[in-house]
Amino acid sequence: MSKCIYQITGKPDYKEVNFKIDECRYNNYKLSGEVLLQHYKYDKIVILRPESIKEDNQCLINTLIVKNENKNKVEVLDIHAIGRYEDKEYISNITNISLRIFIHMLENAEKIICDISTGHNIYTYALMEAARFFTTFRKLINNNQELITQFAVSEPLSESNQQHPYNIFIEELKTHAFFSFPLTKNDIENLKLTSYLDTNDENIKREIGQRYEELCRDLKCVIKDALKAYNAIRYNTPLVFQKLLKLEDENNICGLITELNKFCKDILETNSENCRRLMLKRDIYNLYLALAIYYSIIKNVNTIKIESLDDLIKFKDIYNRLGFDINNRFLEREINEIKSYKDYISDKEKSLDEIFKNKGFQNQDNQKIDNRDNKGSDNKRNFFAHAGLERTLVKVKRVNDKIMIEYDDNKKEEICKWLRDPS
Repeated sequence: MSKCIYQITGKPDYKEVNFKIDECRYNNYKLSGEVLLQHYKYDKIVILRPESIKEDNQCLINTLIVKNENKNKVEVLDIHAIGRYEDKEYISNITNISLRIFIHMLENAEKIICDISTGHNIYTYALMEAARFFTTFRKLINNNQELITQFAVSEPLSESNQQHPYNIFIEELKTHAFFSFPLTKNDIENLKLTSYLDTNDENIKREIGQRYEELCRDLKCVIKDALKAYNAIRYNTPLVFQKLLKLEDENNICGLITELNKFCKDILETNSENCRRLMLKRDIYNLYLALAIYYSIIKNVNTIKIESLDDLIKFKDIYNRLGFDINNRFLEREINEIKSYKDYISDKEKSLDEIFKNKGFQNQDNQKIDNRDNKGSDNKRNFFAHAGLERTLVKVKRVNDKIMIEYDDNKKEEICKWLRDPS
């Protein structure tokens, strides 16, 4: 992975000018991106070339890059063009352009600066869109750890200014990686890769659908599990990670992201007539974000082995990292409630409901509750209200000084249904 600068080129007839950044002056450069490359010691500059620009790679590099030592630090990435240029019409959309850049960032970049000093505004918008999704994706993957993405822009160049340097301004591109699942239960049930194609041509949809049938099936299966895992974190039911939810291997998620990249790049391929056969909808980014969220959950939860009641406390760090720290208060309350009956829990496994009834269950205000049967209660509501530790669903026993806890095997299928749809 590299530290990359991304800059769009228009018609490559830029003149050499002087730039200034952080009080450092750089004379006789054509691209402000090359100045950033020099100043920040990045690994390479990626020149984004709309397909309407006909110069070949080496010609473009030789024309735009001034310093010979920088010419081997340049990559030219072709992107779609939009609109009419020199009597040719180019058909595409913003998502096709931004997605091509986003995938390149995923596959190549560790850290990025987006220079929006050059290029038509439709392309600079697509570049910033790609950068926002890239930064959000990386933050989700890395537990919201700080990732600084920057954008740069130079002062407008003018014919009247030939001597004074043009300032380059650089700012952080701020994004918030909200830990919110981007797909609903219905979205997942009806998931088809062809639904992300912006076309009404049923023949094309059928052909693409058949070609990527296996990928679609794998994505649907994994994202179903992702939604259950997400709901378990959001709605504070950590015990389900003991045996109930089997999490995917991290490498399998990375593999699916790679296959999704291949699918998108296949759709984005240019045909021989320079006309876009297919365009993708912006909603396709939701698949990437869903996989990133699931990856984050897997990486966090797999560090915890749940055997005893005290092991559930380890979720405190996970909740704090993922922005659900309020869950800690409610989880701690339920754990302490069960611990208050520790003297009545033996080495013989029993339903928590049985222990509470036999000893007269008391609420948080130490008021004894009637020992009537629980037949009329709403178990689903109670499951989520009590951090997944609803007394009719769990069994406990003492091993030395620890309270061992697990779900009743007969209740597991029902709990899985609740996690799919908590409403």
